Amino acid sequence: MKIIVAHSQQQHSYRLAVALERARLLEAYCTTVYYRPRNLTSLAAKVLPPFWRKKATGRHCNELPDAKVIQRTEFGGLAVLFCHNIPFMRRWYWQIKRIVDDRFGRKVAKLAAKTGADAVVCYDGCSAVLFEEVKRLSPGTVTIADMSAANALYLKSVYELDEAERPEFAKSLHSWKRVWDPVDVARTERELAAADAFLCGSTFVERSLGYSNIGPDKCAVCHYGVDTEKFPYRERVEKPESEPLTFVYLGIVGEHKGAAYLFEAFEGIPASKARLVCVGAVRISDSIAAGLPANIELKGMVQHDEVSALLLNADVMLFPSLGDGFSLSIMEGFASGLPVVCSDNTGAADCVIEGENGFVVPTRDAAALRERIEWFCSNRGRIPHMAACARKVVLGLTWDEYYTNAAEAVEDLVRKVRDERK
Repeated sequence: MKIIVAHSQQQHSYRLAVALERARLLEAYCTTVYYRPRNLTSLAAKVLPPFWRKKATGRHCNELPDAKVIQRTEFGGLAVLFCHNIPFMRRWYWQIKRIVDDRFGRKVAKLAAKTGADAVVCYDGCSAVLFEEVKRLSPGTVTIADMSAANALYLKSVYELDEAERPEFAKSLHSWKRVWDPVDVARTERELAAADAFLCGSTFVERSLGYSNIGPDKCAVCHYGVDTEKFPYRERVEKPESEPLTFVYLGIVGEHKGAAYLFEAFEGIPASKARLVCVGAVRISDSIAAGLPANIELKGMVQHDEVSALLLNADVMLFPSLGDGFSLSIMEGFASGLPVVCSDNTGAADCVIEGENGFVVPTRDAAALRERIEWFCSNRGRIPHMAACARKVVLGLTWDEYYTNAAEAVEDLVRKVRDERK
């Protein structure tokens, strides 16, 4: 088979491309921004401040042969990144992203037709035009949506409920325009209609597609991996009652990640018993942040290599997302030896063994989350065993396992679509 992996941004697309390259199935990996000598990305990196320069130079994958990495619309891809990361430019982010996604998609569709690709894998939120153009130019090519997030149409239904109940956090929810903007909603509908099959990061993602009447027969579930070397394990010992437990949240601090429920769950928890450290970009209002108790720390963004130290110094991870495809943050927490409490709308709930390495609580339920926080405070002696169980679960979820499973899943999906077409 000849399979093209395409992503106008990045996410875990390098991983899927490597999986297919190892299986000798990769025709090309297509993207916009990629660091290599004498291209626009490398020139831009030279003038960026250190934090962003490190991110720019990291947009490269040593396991992919340069000859198979094809850049299209590089300038547009850089414009999208600048709009996303520079506050005064964010107002143009979604408009520019749509333009770049569509130009990129048309070029990749032409490449698929030219090479006679058996399949094109692209990602949710940026595939509508690409898949439609593939259908027009190369109707024999199978289109596969790699669903890194849950179905945006399902998420909209969840966010609407939350908006009605938590209006003070509504601005945070609306920051993800793709879920709310009628233009993007229509694009999601087109994308789902033009996809022949779906590679899902979790059973939650598969379930969310059912909201749009897409059955499991069109899906393959393939969990992502975690780099256990970058996230080493530290054996825990029982903390004395005189020391507060450290709960950590890792991700964007916004309502789509369940911020309201996270903060409410911590209300009234004595600082002597527990503290909460939130690591990630803060997307809540200044007034809400200012009103948080002293035992909640908003640490903000840190470099990825700093995350491991923060996790090793924590006791438990909390992740009450309203909808998360398969959080790599949770896998990093498991790898570091953190029991996890997450919502049932979190894909990594697939890996939680109740009471052994964590707990799953109902989505949008602060009381259930608080109950589990208090449980850990009252059962400190259980944490060392749960830490060992947390580490154990990720040993079977390495990226090498993902590479094997993803290649097999994509190949099976292509064969299945072809058989149905006969």
